Amino acid sequence: MHDCLLVIEIFRVICEQLASSSTEHHAALSAVARTCRVFKEPALDALWAELDKLEPLIRCLPEALWRWELPDSPDRCLVIRRPLRASDWDLFRYYSNRVRVLTHEHASDRIAPNTLALLGFPNRTAPLFPNLHRVCWTDNRSEAYPFLDVVCGSHLKELSMNLPEIDTYSDADSMIARSFLHSIVGRCATLKSLEIREEDVNPDYEDAISEVVSSLPKLEVLNCGLLEYGAIAHLDQLESLRELSFTVSPKYSYQDLHHPFLFGRLSYLGLASADSLGIILPLLQYIPRLPPFFIFSALRST
Repeated sequence: MHDCLLVIEIFRVICEQLASSSTEHHAALSAVARTCRVFKEPALDALWAELDKLEPLIRCLPEALWRWELPDSPDRCLVIRRPLRASDWDLFRYYSNRVRVLTHEHASDRIAPNTLALLGFPNRTAPLFPNLHRVCWTDNRSEAYPFLDVVCGSHLKELSMNLPEIDTYSDADSMIARSFLHSIVGRCATLKSLEIREEDVNPDYEDAISEVVSSLPKLEVLNCGLLEYGAIAHLDQLESLRELSFTVSPKYSYQDLHHPFLFGRLSYLGLASADSLGIILPLLQYIPRLPPFFIFSALRST
């Protein structure tokens, strides 16, 4: 073995390059982790740095703890069979501590709702993902939010998530989603990129989204639905903000925002209306100079 491989910093770079390439290299990296005690930790760090599914984390637990429901069906889902004990959580943390990027898409990551709910109650208050920087989360089932709440820690830099549609007859899912948004206020102050997607923009989310946005002092990129007037004023004051997209509310006049440099630092501005383009005009007239890239859109053309 070449002496340079004994320099951990060099070996980490090699592991990171292998992890970012083909599946065959992933297998090689896995073999390296099992081969040598010196190489084990750097190799595992690289292997677990980016997860495009939650499934591997659950499958690292003892085999008696989980199973596939309907294993031969396209609708199969991964189920945890009992509550996790301290030793189970220790094993989960052994791998989750290494994760820097996590993606969970309900359509492809077939995790039973009860499984996500169980994972939302770790045995210690210490962060479950202490090194996590980026989260992409499309699962808007109510059972998913307790675990998402655990996932979002104080070092998070990027969060992309979906909100459930608000049901006229039962708003239980949306209430949990709104509670989640309120819960991360102040806890995720390091966020630099935030994307909150809605199937249909709903004013009932406006206060929760606005409270989150108003608590972020380092935001660089924001894409969301309706914002309260105070949140828009906060965004205008952010020197870090470069890209902004949101839905303009018809209930504000925006005249108090008028000044020569309104959104003058932006490189991109996207303004949307849930109705017609006329809703955007009261705000647009106070923006003295549009950024290099901009898009205006509306659900209705008149």
